[in-house]
Parts: sequence; C-alpha cells; structure tokens
Amino acid sequence: MGKRLNEEARLKIVREALAGIKVGVLSRMYSIHPETIRAWIRDYRDTIPLEEIPMADEHLQELQRLQEVEQRYEKAVKVLGEKEP
Repeated sequence: MGKRLNEEARLKIVREALAGIKVGVLSRMYSIHPETIRAWIRDYRDTIPLEEIPMADEHLQELQRLQEVEQRYEKAVKVLGEKEP
C-alpha cells in the first residue's frame, strides 16, 4: 500500500505545482504518482487563495533549474542515441 499524506502535505505539493513546478518533478521529488498529484490539483486548486501560492524563492528556482537540466539531459540522450550506429 502506498504512503498516505495528510491534507497539509497535499496542499503544500499543490501550491508548488501551482507555482510552476512540473508535476513530473514533484512526482520524483516526493515519490508520488503523477496522476495522484494531478487529482490533488483538481481537488484543491479552487480552495487555495492566490496569496498562498509561493512566489519564486530559492527552493522553487532550484527546482526549476533542475527541471531544465533534466530536459537538456533527455534531449542530449536522444541526440546521442540517434548518432550511434
């Protein structure tokens, strides 16, 4: 059985998603299935005031940087894979 998070932890993850962090990154970070996070976003998105959505601070900027690095890595792997005989 998977782990259960309380509502406060779910709201934290939803706030991070609404702040612009991709669901895939959050999924890997918290070891939660992406569809579960998407369901939480649908459930909680209307209950979170805009003031509670975090602005870009160091943590969020680092996650976004990590996301960009992962995208570049995936692109490089594809390019290298295409060039190998």
